[in-house]
Amino acid sequence: MIKKTLQRTALRLALEMALLEDESVILVGEDIGVYGGAFQVTAGLHSRFPNRLLETPITESGFVGLSIGLALAGFKPITEIMFMDFSSQIVDQILNQAVKYRGLYGEDGRVPLIIRTPAGGYKNYGATHSQSLENIFASIHSLNIVYPYSCQDYYSLFLHYVRNLTSPVLFIENKTLYVKKGELDDSLVYSPRMRVIQEGKGVLCLSYGHTIDLVLEASKQLSYNPTVVDICSLKPLVSLDWLFEQVSKYNHIFIITESPNYASVAEHLSYVINKECFNKLKNPINILSSKDSFIPFSKELEKNTLISVEKIIEALDGLN
Repeated sequence: MIKKTLQRTALRLALEMALLEDESVILVGEDIGVYGGAFQVTAGLHSRFPNRLLETPITESGFVGLSIGLALAGFKPITEIMFMDFSSQIVDQILNQAVKYRGLYGEDGRVPLIIRTPAGGYKNYGATHSQSLENIFASIHSLNIVYPYSCQDYYSLFLHYVRNLTSPVLFIENKTLYVKKGELDDSLVYSPRMRVIQEGKGVLCLSYGHTIDLVLEASKQLSYNPTVVDICSLKPLVSLDWLFEQVSKYNHIFIITESPNYASVAEHLSYVINKECFNKLKNPINILSSKDSFIPFSKELEKNTLISVEKIIEALDGLN
């Protein structure tokens, strides 16, 4: 059935379906029970599944370690980090534990773990509650990283990972997108792929998450429509053969992200395109991103730090 719903509701429906389908699924995190989560993603699930929501103290390293143990014991933990900023506390558990066990111990070392976390700024939450830290995790081997954009993706990709877990997944959710409405067909489940969000010509914009909406808003004020593509899966990169076929159709390629550019997913994607399609490129690839800086609380200073509609317009204007 197709319906219109909030993106956080689509994610809650996916969590509910996962709990109904598989008794090994268990939710772990801070305030995910009676309170319903900091962004109300798990609201109402505690009353339906009281024994399968494990509320934890404020100890991210501890409860992610617990989740890894649950995964090794045959469960499928879905673990929430309340803000992605706090994921700095779990790097050791992911880098030195979760992704290594299968290589060390074979099939007995499988860790079917999903870590959910809201990321991003534009909410005036300040320096320690506004970051998008996917670049830190992108260098960790055997870790899948996905950053959904649409309401359908929140639902369909999440259930895909729950049903096909073979290695840990970092499922990044943008705080701004939680309250965006979209169409949801609850019969669809699919794997991640690049997807054209807007057809255009002359300029190809590759992006993901909330930044796609900034690109779409900027395109309304340009004299042309750039093609806008959702990258979706940050690690591994997917649909690359399709992307390589598109390169020669465009005069300019932009990779646009909220996270800073230094040692980034954007830089790696640029490297991959250059390596495979150098002779097809008509101009160097451009990367637009937020400043390599902390994110201020002040609304104006935050806007100046993060990638914005105005900065995208300035870069793309007159290029077609």
